[in-house]
Amino acid sequence: MATNLNRSAPTALDQHTRFDSVAVTSDNIFQYYYTITNIENPRELLLEQKDEMIENIEKAFATDRSLQIFVKNSVTMEYIYRDISQKVIDTITIDASTYNK
Repeated sequence: MATNLNRSAPTALDQHTRFDSVAVTSDNIFQYYYTITNIENPRELLLEQKDEMIENIEKAFATDRSLQIFVKNSVTMEYIYRDISQKVIDTITIDASTYNK
């Protein structure tokens, strides 16, 4: 799955977000890497939108059947956001097993 996603990277998702890559750690953590672009203060943008982003991610895990593979395998998801110099701005961590029904 990670290999297939990386084939499409990098990809602009919107005016300020570029999907860069995916990695999987030996600790069963699926990591999405993004870069915040085209803005002077990417940290502020992320801070403004973080609560809504977390809410949307959590809703997706609770309702989207395509994400059940992560839930069933108790995968931790990390959404890692970096600035254009690749310095990490913030990381959102979601424990997918929380949504196991």
